Amino acid sequence: MVNKVRKTYENLEELLKKRTAELRTANKRLQKEIIERKQAEGAQQKTEKRFRKVIENIFKFVPEGLLVFTDKMNLFKQNKAFQDIVQKYAAKLNYTESELTEIIIEQVKNRVINEDYAEIRISKNKDKKEKNRQNNF
Repeated sequence: MVNKVRKTYENLEELLKKRTAELRTANKRLQKEIIERKQAEGAQQKTEKRFRKVIENIFKFVPEGLLVFTDKMNLFKQNKAFQDIVQKYAAKLNYTESELTEIIIEQVKNRVINEDYAEIRISKNKDKKEKNRQNNF
């Protein structure tokens, strides 16, 4: 009986050593994966930051007006050159800057949706001109 208990104890001890070694190996593997993932995330964040900076520089220094839309055609970003264009022409076309911006954005959206890449033309706001004339009398 004592031999049987001793043998069972030795078997359990051997099994415990084997399982402990397996757990240590698995733990080391998981720790290595965690380190690799953290390094990959860090590299990805660094790359995204670099690309964001490049895009910001493009927006700052491109002399043409730029509009960027999301995949759902919502305005994502516009550059200063676009704002300057709106500011320059809003009064000449008898619009407020926000009205002209809205008109341009809507026309661009419609052109993109309809795959019509012709130039956009915006006429003077005659309604506003008429109201101004009536207010002056």
